[in-house]
Amino acid sequence: MTPVFRILEIALGLVFLGAVAHHVALGDFRPLAAFALPILLVYFGFASQQYARAKAVSRRRGAPSRTAAEHAIQATVWHLLGVILGTSLYALVTQYGLGGAWLGLFAAPYALMQIGLLSFLRGLWAIAPQALTLPRW
Repeated sequence: MTPVFRILEIALGLVFLGAVAHHVALGDFRPLAAFALPILLVYFGFASQQYARAKAVSRRRGAPSRTAAEHAIQATVWHLLGVILGTSLYALVTQYGLGGAWLGLFAAPYALMQIGLLSFLRGLWAIAPQALTLPRW
């Protein structure tokens, strides 16, 4: 991994942590759901597009796309697990009127979604050399 990729991982991770921590601290979970579900569509759409590209080109040239697609599917699964766990915790917190220290439980769904984000970034990094080169005319 290059230093640029590590910096990108850390920066996006901190932005995501800040957004989640802000909404959990306020107890305002609706924007989190509105934020988390479209990300699943992006992950799944990226994986689908990369699988299609891998099938369309030769086996050797399609290898980075297959790798990116696998990472995107992993990101989708991790993120979905985080959304499901977060929704379940939200139901428990609102049903039983829990608050305060119980909000720390939301670190687990955040961690799952963070793993998803990092998997997705690794998928993007797998195709970055191909995507950033100019076509030869």
